[in-house]
Amino acid sequence: MKNIIKKLLTFIILLFVKNIKTEKSIFLLCKSRIATTNTLKLIKAYVSRLNIYIDGHDNKASISGLWRRGELVILGNNNNLIIEEGCYLTNTRITIRGNNCSIAIGKDVTSGSLYMACMGQGNYITIGDDCMLSENVNIWSTDSHGIYDMKDNLLNPSKPVKIGSHVWLGKGSSVLKGATIGDGAIVGMDTMVNKDIIANTLVVGTPMRTVKENILWKRGFIDK
Repeated sequence: MKNIIKKLLTFIILLFVKNIKTEKSIFLLCKSRIATTNTLKLIKAYVSRLNIYIDGHDNKASISGLWRRGELVILGNNNNLIIEEGCYLTNTRITIRGNNCSIAIGKDVTSGSLYMACMGQGNYITIGDDCMLSENVNIWSTDSHGIYDMKDNLLNPSKPVKIGSHVWLGKGSSVLKGATIGDGAIVGMDTMVNKDIIANTLVVGTPMRTVKENILWKRGFIDK
């Protein structure tokens, strides 16, 4: 009965909201402002308490899985967001600002609380399947504001962030622009990642250091 009511409310809400297309999805208690030439597609998604602002031209966002509480901001032209099926995102904020930028989140990714920022020209963030992102995690492929030399040359251009599959980012960790994290890696609590991490490696600290190699991890809680 609850699902029927939610589907009915979603149908009624979307009668008054432009540029949102749904397929077997729930869309509740959200605030949205989407400019005319942009589109948001929900595919088997459950989206609630999300603030959405998309402005510019030909921006596209496709969301599957669950996203409860947070914010989506896309500003510029020809930007893309893809969130694959099975994701479970809570308290998650995503910002894309620029042109031809993209964020792609793979299947079965979970987050406790997350902030992602992608800015620039043709910049991107990719996250593979089955990643576990803890609370207060930051992923930035940009410094957000420019630093210039005396001849007005940009000194800190944005750079992509690439995170492999089955990666665990610990509470309070930050991944900065230009970093690549290999499959199966673990980033410890409050660690700042500003360089590449090889697969199946445990890193901790600021400055970051490797403490274990050839490791595996599982989602289940420790019972020993």
